[in-house]
Amino acid sequence: ERKDSANEVVSPAAGYARLAHNDYTTLSAPNRIRDLSKKSGEGGSYTLKDGTVIDPNEVEKLLNGRYIFINVWRNISETPIQKDPLGICASPSISDHDFIGSDLVYEDRVGQTYAVKHSDSHKWFYVSELRKNEAILLKCYDSNEHVARWTAHTSFAIPSTIGKELPPRESIETRCIAFFYDKDASVASIPTSKL
Repeated sequence: ERKDSANEVVSPAAGYARLAHNDYTTLSAPNRIRDLSKKSGEGGSYTLKDGTVIDPNEVEKLLNGRYIFINVWRNISETPIQKDPLGICASPSISDHDFIGSDLVYEDRVGQTYAVKHSDSHKWFYVSELRKNEAILLKCYDSNEHVARWTAHTSFAIPSTIGKELPPRESIETRCIAFFYDKDASVASIPTSKL
């Protein structure tokens, strides 16, 4: 727990995931688009106070085109990340069968992410001592079935840092959605083997 300037207890920020996962699934990604077209109080989540993020009249058109969910992940501390960095699985080393739907049950809705099943073929990497002026982009969903569609990721402990007194990781993640016009969809369709 931490205290603010008036010495009152402030709720801590959400912790980071300790299990390999991907933030969206073939069910939850289109549902998020639909949620963003609903007003708050009408079943929408993460919506504007006086309206919707996505025009309800555009939802089906957007869902029938190509769209991508991208997470922008970065360090927000002046100190480079030394503890519990973000690990990312290289796309060519992971199979679609390694992603398992996992329900997230909330008071007002049920969401879904993918948990990741272990495989010796997975190749993991991370950015050593990520600095505040650097960012990592994670493609967490792609509606195009012919490219790498998900990015397995998790925090992890670097063995050489276990037991050492290091500053805690301070990071932030912003989620974005990119919608493609028909003429642009094929430009970004690169075979998975090339990614």
